[in-house]
Formats: sequence, C-alpha cells, structure tokens
Amino acid sequence: MTQAFILDCLRTPRGAGRPGGALSGVPAAGLLAGLLQELAGRASLDTGRVGEAIIGCVTQTGEQTDNVGKEAAPKAD
Repeated sequence: MTQAFILDCLRTPRGAGRPGGALSGVPAAGLLAGLLQELAGRASLDTGRVGEAIIGCVTQTGEQTDNVGKEAAPKAD
C-alpha cells in the first residue's frame, strides 16, 4: 500500500466573482496555483517528489467546470 500524507491545508480567498467583484479578474486556476505555491513554501516541499494531489472545487461555474487542479499545477511551478 502506498503511503499518503496530509501536509497542510489552505483555502483560497473568497469574493464576488461577478463583473466588478473583488476576484472577478482572477481565474480559478490562478487562485489555486498561488495556494499550491504557498503550501510548498510552508513545508519546504520538493514538488518533484509529489506524485499525486487531491483537489476539490465546490459550486463550479464557467471556467471552474474544467479540471482546475490539472490546469493549476503547471502555473504553480
């Protein structure tokens, strides 16, 4: 059996996604990429050793209906 570790957890900021809202210009994958960078930095994590991550997204709309975790990973490097 492969071992799994819960390293840390963070939450993206909340704000109105509607036009003119606080986060309306920030794509979902961009928010997640920043979060992934922060997690890696907090733990001095060698991201090359990470084989898999489980990422959840609730109340998806618009661009969030894509695979946000897959899109964010390259942006976090």
